[in-house]
Amino acid sequence: TEAVQRCARNNFSMITLNATNQSREIVVLAQSLGLEARSSGISSREKMIAAAELGCNGMTINWPDWLMDYVRQHA
Repeated sequence: TEAVQRCARNNFSMITLNATNQSREIVVLAQSLGLEARSSGISSREKMIAAAELGCNGMTINWPDWLMDYVRQHA
């Protein structure tokens, strides 16, 4: 969490979390400090859903149709 706070102090606009070690705590902290929290390393629908359910602002994904379908179903 110190790294997230340092990013905010240094006027970053976002952080990128790896899909293997992201958490709701980090996402909420980042957003409370005015940072976007994005996810990378999305290699399966399960990781995509996890990132979306954690509240990530966005993600790097090679299958945007998966994400579009998920958003349509959960909007």
